[in-house]
Amino acid sequence: MSSLRRLNPTVKLISVTLAIFHVALLQNAYVTLSHVAFSLLLVFASRPRINRAVVFGIASTIVGYTWVTYTLYVLNLKLDPHTALAKTLLLSSRIAVIVLYSVFFATTTKPRDLATSLTMQLRVPYEYAFMTFVTLRMFPLIKRDLENVLAFRKVKGYVRLSKPWTAIFSVITPLLFTVVRRAVLMGISMEARGFGKFPERTFVSETRVAPRDVLFLLLFLLLVTCTTILSYTIGAPVGFSL
Repeated sequence: MSSLRRLNPTVKLISVTLAIFHVALLQNAYVTLSHVAFSLLLVFASRPRINRAVVFGIASTIVGYTWVTYTLYVLNLKLDPHTALAKTLLLSSRIAVIVLYSVFFATTTKPRDLATSLTMQLRVPYEYAFMTFVTLRMFPLIKRDLENVLAFRKVKGYVRLSKPWTAIFSVITPLLFTVVRRAVLMGISMEARGFGKFPERTFVSETRVAPRDVLFLLLFLLLVTCTTILSYTIGAPVGFSL
């Protein structure tokens, strides 16, 4: 849905952070399940383009975490299987909520818009906002560099299964060199352009808080308030998890 992608990045950041802290701090199944449903709704509505390898990695991480946590509850803490399963599913659901909200935010937010919004709406100094932009932009570039290094090794036939540590170093070394070289060149370019000389700067495309952003934030606040009140009303335990 294009409207979710047009939301102000700062509003999305505040809403997602509020929801994650809400589900992470409160030990309650109703709160967790409501956030699971809402985060799934946001992810499906935004229609993110995610690599299958990333989806497999997320799923395997959650499944592995669930299995290990259940085993520790049963073997180490000596809990009965039903109690251990309930606690494990609650913890795994909280991890899934954090992952789903993070996927929604990352796939619907452009790094440039996030940096602009941090400066214009949150009044973050643009030097620090630019650091956020560079950090987010570096991940796909490092991924591309890694793919290039692996492709070069494959073409040259550099495969030695007898000494796997040498293969690891032969991949990490050029990758680190490329990353450091790009960072140095970027620093030189920023200094040549006088970046940071003036206290304020202009932006090509400015971000503003629209009525849809206020509605989205109010929807998150309504979700947090209603689930907390509902938990108290029906007598569900609402304890802090620190």
